[in-house]
Amino acid sequence: MREFTVDCAGIADAKALHRLLAETLSFPKWYGHNADALYDCLTDVRVDTTLTLLHFNDLGDFSAIFRLVLNDCENDNPHLFVNLT
Repeated sequence: MREFTVDCAGIADAKALHRLLAETLSFPKWYGHNADALYDCLTDVRVDTTLTLLHFNDLGDFSAIFRLVLNDCENDNPHLFVNLT
């Protein structure tokens, strides 16, 4: 089981969160820093993986699309477990 923890404290916008996720999860160079690319990368995970996003609930309005995508990824990929705190 792979485990990743992303601290979202201080993240001000969607661009910054995409950058942080791409760095932490070592997304490929083609990662487009958008919701579709995030979905593609996370549903491509083939090893049991837990992704915990700390302070996610403190993010601004831009986090709504991330919440939807992360929920979809978790529902569509049996290897992915997402914790939003």
